[in-house]
Amino acid sequence: MTEDLKRAVLELGVEDAYGLWEVLWKLQPQATTEAGAPARAIAADAVASLLNKGLLVVQLEHNDTSTIVSGMDAQRLLENASSWTEPLAGEGAVRVVATPAGRDAYYSSDVLP
Repeated sequence: MTEDLKRAVLELGVEDAYGLWEVLWKLQPQATTEAGAPARAIAADAVASLLNKGLLVVQLEHNDTSTIVSGMDAQRLLENASSWTEPLAGEGAVRVVATPAGRDAYYSSDVLP
């Protein structure tokens, strides 16, 4: 996975809270050029890498409430195929958003830590 893909994910998280399906849409053109792996797997690896570095958090949103999900619960959401599809009205959404450290990394350098 390239640093460009991780930077694209972090850019979304800095801009707003984006659904995993939106991350996939954004990365699809770039991710399909990566050898061998499906685009969703590449996107999940990019998100997981940024989560592990403390640059993103996963939010579970439902009925106008948002809960930060971490650790193995966040990993399970990334592994769940339904997390990567656009939710229907009334369904919960899995989103990612940059942490303060993620914002600092994005704005302070062209290279991710």
